[in-house]
Amino acid sequence: SSDVCSSDLQISAGIVTAGQTDEAAALLGAGGVLSDRRAHSAAERMLVGLLVICLLAVGEAFEFIPKGPAKIWAVSLHKTFGFVTLWLALVWWISFLFQTSPLPPKATPLGQYRLAVLVKWILLLCATIMPLSGWLMGAARGKTGIPALGVNLPNPFNANDPELSGILWNVHETTANILLAAIALHIIGALYHYIFVRDNVVPRMFPFIRIIK
Repeated sequence: SSDVCSSDLQISAGIVTAGQTDEAAALLGAGGVLSDRRAHSAAERMLVGLLVICLLAVGEAFEFIPKGPAKIWAVSLHKTFGFVTLWLALVWWISFLFQTSPLPPKATPLGQYRLAVLVKWILLLCATIMPLSGWLMGAARGKTGIPALGVNLPNPFNANDPELSGILWNVHETTANILLAAIALHIIGALYHYIFVRDNVVPRMFPFIRIIK
């Protein structure tokens, strides 16, 4: 029916062939390929999530930190979180595009399913665009160093371009706001499934969490 997520939908691309539901369920329940990857995927998601939250927190704190050593340290920390987040986001993309994603519960409403897929895409895109725009924003001002890591990132620009840096700052800031909203939706959705629906969505993401009986 139109209000229930049917077996011809796939969580990652939008299409699941008939018969994949039972196959995926068997793999998930019998310690198969999908089950074996859950712990790795959970750790990856948790690490990216924690880094993004730290990245946003430090970024929001900038305006309250006076100029001086403390602000220099905070900027360096922000860049470090961004650098690591970008690399982890690339790993997440590989996992998202090339690994089989678990199917949603059979009774999931179609609108809810589509919202979940949309939020997942937003999280992936923003977790990539935000650190990438931050690097390019600094590069447009001739600042590519990450003191805390002792590295200098490549500069794709031949000369300083304050106007371009300003545009990239707007992209960086807007992406951060969108990411905050997507994280909030993601958390609300997870709590809804865990507390009210009590299905296997949250334990599937985090194997150490048990379903509420």
